[in-house]
Amino acid sequence: MYRTCIFCTANLGSNDALEAFPVSKSIAFDGWKGRLWAICPKCARWNLAPIEERWEAVEAAEKLFVDARLRVQSENVGLAKLRDGTVLTTAIRDDDLGSADPLTLGVRAESVSLDGAAQARGRTEVIERLGDRTLAHVVLSDGSNLVAQTHRDSAVTVGEDVGLSFEIAPLQLFDGAGKAYHAR
Repeated sequence: MYRTCIFCTANLGSNDALEAFPVSKSIAFDGWKGRLWAICPKCARWNLAPIEERWEAVEAAEKLFVDARLRVQSENVGLAKLRDGTVLTTAIRDDDLGSADPLTLGVRAESVSLDGAAQARGRTEVIERLGDRTLAHVVLSDGSNLVAQTHRDSAVTVGEDVGLSFEIAPLQLFDGAGKAYHAR
């Protein structure tokens, strides 16, 4: 189990509420996909927990969420503060979206990681080695493009099939008029 942020190396802290995952005071989970993140208190980036540590902790987080006294939720998102101060959260609420128009997802390269336990898959088209980091330009199966940032010594190559994971908190949605919707 890790104790430091994979992005900024800050200490993630701990919690007493989630025995199966005692990392961080801010935890996000997706019960449907079995994903669990420790949110860094310094940089606010979401650190995906290793798969072998997730299942029991996700079930425990769901139970804690249901039993929490301070809880807010919509159809797709929930936020709960537990007795020890641990916050369980998710991202953009659908009732915040003011438009029925198609939305565009805004993703910064530093919010996309090359990851075998992927949320999406694509093929690398361009690799930029920038000294302190590497940018991989990826085409997804639907033809859309995005850029993922990885460490400077990454072995990724052009034409490689790669898995992608996203930090949910910094993602934004934009409507046709350019209005941005952010995670809370």
